[in-house]
Amino acid sequence: MHIAMHIGAHCTGSDLVVRSLRRNLDRISPLGIVVPETETYHAPLRDAVNGFRGAPMPPGAEDALLDSILRGTQADRLILSNTSFLCVPDRALEGGALYPLIHKARWLRDLFPSHEVSFHLCLRDMATFLPALFRAQRKHAEFGRFLDGADLAALRWSEPVRELLDTCPDCTLSFWCYEDSPLIWEEVMRSVGGIAGDVALHGLYDMAAQVMERSGMARLRAYVDKRPPRSTGLRQKVTAAFIDAFAIEEALHEDRPTPAWDADLCDRLTRIYETDLAEIVAMDRVTAITR
Repeated sequence: MHIAMHIGAHCTGSDLVVRSLRRNLDRISPLGIVVPETETYHAPLRDAVNGFRGAPMPPGAEDALLDSILRGTQADRLILSNTSFLCVPDRALEGGALYPLIHKARWLRDLFPSHEVSFHLCLRDMATFLPALFRAQRKHAEFGRFLDGADLAALRWSEPVRELLDTCPDCTLSFWCYEDSPLIWEEVMRSVGGIAGDVALHGLYDMAAQVMERSGMARLRAYVDKRPPRSTGLRQKVTAAFIDAFAIEEALHEDRPTPAWDADLCDRLTRIYETDLAEIVAMDRVTAITR
């Protein structure tokens, strides 16, 4: 069995992946793709991770864990998703390092030593990610304390990504960018779900609906119902046009966490992010889902 672990990141709308996939259970369940409700496995996985702490699961314990998740369902691919698999938002910048507990990916992988495991991750520009993460965490009331000594110019997604790959040498990673998510949601669903392109899916515009006014979303759905896009590129172009016309501004921008968080700083962080993405794309065992 292949186990696809969707591990976040925080503040990337990542809980929508499971909701979108579960809209298609009637189409993907016959293919052996199982997408359980997240509530059914969070506690068993947490207990197993804390109990074994990276030690490979004995065969009996591995089978028992899978039985508690699958509940008698036969699966060729199992989708597990939790933005806090590795840590809660409060610890995502602990010690000024980005996801310093990324080594726990190995703990997750070793829960299923008899099966193939892949990781799936959404990245986000630090210019908007850090303000969003600050609001998601509960430990610090001041942004400076939340940064915990982090050097903003030195924060790189490539560092935790590289550590994940190093600690899980038998695993692959697929990633996509939060900024592109509304346009590539079908590709994200197919990647995480392992779903072939000839399987028609519901929910292709679920992420776009998160950033668009309801009236605009209704018009987009009416448009594509009458004129189904003939290609991936055309679907993305149409979606982008409707987002431009009907975007919810608050959904596309984050409030400044401090007066120093100005346009110049955001531009610098965005340039660093774009350079860092190119480094991640070049890594072995990494697949980028792009426009």
